[in-house]
Amino acid sequence: MHQDSTWNAILVKWRVAISCSLSEGALAANPEGTRRGSPRVEAPHSAAQDHIMRASRKDPAERSGYLRFFYRDWRPTRLGKIWNGAYAWVSGLGLTPQILLTLQVKSRSSGRLCSTVLVVASHQGRRYLVSMLGDGSEWVQNVRAAGGEAFIKRGRSRPVMLTEIPSEEQAPILKAWCQVATSGRHHLPVPHDAPVSAFEAIAADYPVFRIDPAA
Repeated sequence: MHQDSTWNAILVKWRVAISCSLSEGALAANPEGTRRGSPRVEAPHSAAQDHIMRASRKDPAERSGYLRFFYRDWRPTRLGKIWNGAYAWVSGLGLTPQILLTLQVKSRSSGRLCSTVLVVASHQGRRYLVSMLGDGSEWVQNVRAAGGEAFIKRGRSRPVMLTEIPSEEQAPILKAWCQVATSGRHHLPVPHDAPVSAFEAIAADYPVFRIDPAA
């Protein structure tokens, strides 16, 4: 009876992770933020602007063999959601490489914590998260709606503040992220070894958040 209860609890957590996760990061590493009250330098894209952006350019990762089964039109496919939801759960237990963590943010629609597994990039002693799917990512929109308040989980959950970085400061961070996100970098239209100036040209399309201690 006790074993049945334990497995039922695990299945419930698994289903919640899958249903809530619109993650983009389980394949990013190929293991092969806006602070509340702080003005943004740039306003986020509106839904109409985001639709135009998606329609006007294809996700470069769709040209990559297996990735096109996991991402379509800048969004995870059904297979991608299932895979990422499961991977977010495993990462939350601390069973993935150190460059991965599970981000938990309150959904702007349901109020429920949604989990997303993401690659962490280090730059000049600080840690950053990058949205490889752009402004339309669910976790990005949820972080903005929550004023940057979130949790990161690797074994245990702890509160953090995600501070969004102005696009003019993002280029070296994007380049650093591409060095560790060996699969996720395929979503960017520049090679990972390109000069920083190449990342400056695309920075506005890929939100970057710094992980700060919670207030």
